[in-house]
Parts: sequence; structure tokens; C-alpha cells
Amino acid sequence: MNNKEVINNIVNYGVNERLDKLLLSDKKFQKLCAQKLDTLAVVEKMNLPKSDREKINELLSAYLDCSAYYGEQAYIQGLHDASIIILELGLIK
Repeated sequence: MNNKEVINNIVNYGVNERLDKLLLSDKKFQKLCAQKLDTLAVVEKMNLPKSDREKINELLSAYLDCSAYYGEQAYIQGLHDASIIILELGLIK
């Protein structure tokens, strides 16, 4: 298993669980989730045709997929960079 695979396994195993716990108590995250629900209620009241709702859903899904992938890659790169610094400082042999 190479370094990238090890880092990916660490990220996939532990990060999501810890992040979920952290965000559930984060006030800004809670506010953003409330805004999301408020906006959803407004959109639902618009009674858009099914074809319009499907296109909006496709757009939002594509946007969220892109943002999630970007965030995941940024986290992995940061973890990789931190591990290199720790090794270079000799904190881990």
C-alpha cells in the first residue's frame, strides 16, 4: 500500500465520524443548515414543473459533487503536507 492509499484510508475511516460530531455542535453549520431548509421551503412553494425541478436538482447535485471532491482533495493534500513537515522536523522517525 502506497502513502496516498494509507492517507485515503485514514481520511475515509476516521475523519467523517469526527467531523460529523464536530459540525453537529457548530453554530455556523447549524445556521447554514437552517438556511438550507428555509430556502427549500420557499422553492417547494413555487410549485415548479417537474422538468424544472429535475434540472435544478441536476445543477445542485453537480455543484455539490464538485465542491465535495474539492474539499476532500484539499483535506488529503493538507494531511499529506502536514505529514511531510512532521517527518522533515524529525518528530516521527
